[in-house]
This record gives sequence, structure tokens and C-alpha cells, in this order.
Amino acid sequence: MPSSKHRGFSVECTIVGALATVGGVWFANWILGHTVGATLGEAMPYVGHAAGAALAGAALAACARVRPTREPLAAGMVAVAMMAAIFLVPPAPKFCWVPARTGFPWLVAAALMALSGGAAALGAVVGRAITARQARAALLVVQSGITTLGLTVALLSTIAAFMSANVDRSVPAMILVVAFSLVASGFATQRMAPVHAPWLSSGGTPLAVAIAFAVRGFEADWTETVAFASCGLVSWLVGYLGAQLAWRWLGRREEPDRHHHDDLSNIFS
Repeated sequence: MPSSKHRGFSVECTIVGALATVGGVWFANWILGHTVGATLGEAMPYVGHAAGAALAGAALAACARVRPTREPLAAGMVAVAMMAAIFLVPPAPKFCWVPARTGFPWLVAAALMALSGGAAALGAVVGRAITARQARAALLVVQSGITTLGLTVALLSTIAAFMSANVDRSVPAMILVVAFSLVASGFATQRMAPVHAPWLSSGGTPLAVAIAFAVRGFEADWTETVAFASCGLVSWLVGYLGAQLAWRWLGRREEPDRHHHDDLSNIFS
């Protein structure tokens, strides 16, 4: 196996990391909005961008052979460029992104790009330093969940902005987009994982469903509880299909180095 110093820049990891960053930003802002949003006030979106990018960077570095100042840094910046293309370029975007609420949207977007790239690189330093198998397994699950969320947000927002389609009001369209995102996320996460880990590579969405249920304060009635559980189970199985396709068709991305494969088989399988 070639050493990491001979390995070139990975466009694949950068793209997946960018989608994960978009999802991480959405997830972080959602959590902050339900917890300390009132305390943070107008600073919340910026804190959410930094926190989401750092989370995505940590997950990417824990799951794939990347250098913090290379793929994670680029992924954080590409993620903001993607959001700018979706939320600033269209004449009537469906979501009012934080730079659009200012008098200098492109300047604020550039600042967010630098913030996101730096936070992702810093998170990657932490992710790369993690050696505990259980912690790296947890970050693989996180990678799966935020990649699914990021891809779903990107697809729905792009369709709504550029095709003038109310996909958020069409149940069949929503199901198709989410199903595709689940399969693609499971595929991409397993593709980067050092060993066969289909259940972990698809476990992010059910975890997100469980977190959403917990944030509601466990106040849902039995019908809502069944709905939450069903969504989590179905999303897990759909993502598992994508992960299995990645492993059976393409195999592992590369032979993992010692840092990434110190007897992980018991955790990842």
C-alpha cells in the first residue's frame, strides 16, 4: 500500500465532505435553535456554520485518509460555494440564507467560506487524532447522517430554486429524493470506510430520527412514536442497501493504513 504522502488529493472525499458539511451546518443550527438559540441571538447561524463544518471535518478525517489542510479544508469551502449557488444565485430561493439577510451577501458568503474551511480543517485535526475504535465508529455514523441530510437539502433546494417546483409539497417527490439521498449516502460512506461496515455506514439517519424524537421531549403519542420508529428503521434499511452496493461493486476504497485499521473489524462489521 502506498504511504499517505504519495496519495493525491481526493476529489471524491472533498465532494462527500462538502455534502456532509452542508448537512452538518443544517443539523448544528437545528440543535442550536432548540437549545441555546435565544442566547446566541443573531450569532447563532455563524456558530452553526462553524460547528457543523467542524463536525463534518472530524467525521471525514476519522473515516477516510485525508489531510486536514487538504480535503476537509476544501470541503468546508466547497460547501459554502454550493449553498451560495443554491441560495444566492436564484432570483427567488426557497430559503433565506444568512448572507441574503445582510447588505453584502457575497462578502458575508466569502467570510463564511473561510470560516467553514477553517473549522472543517480544525475538526479534521481532532478526527485524525482519535484512536478509540468506538469513537471512530460513532463518527462513521455521524458521517452517514450528515451526508444524507446535506444531499437531501441540496437536492430539494436546487429543484425548488431552479425548476420552480414545490417538491416540499409533493409526497412522492419527497420520498424519491430522500430515498436517493439515503442510498447515495450509504454508498459514499461505505466507499470511504476502511472496512466493511454497512450498518454503521447507514446508521446516521435513524440516529437523527432518534435525536429529533428526544428533542421533542419524548412527548409524542403512540402513533407518532410508531411513525418515528418506522422512519428510522426504513431509512436504515435503505441506506444499508447503498452501503452494500458500494462494497460488493467497488470493494474497499484502498487498503487502510495502520492508523485507520488497528483491528477495527469487531466494531465496523
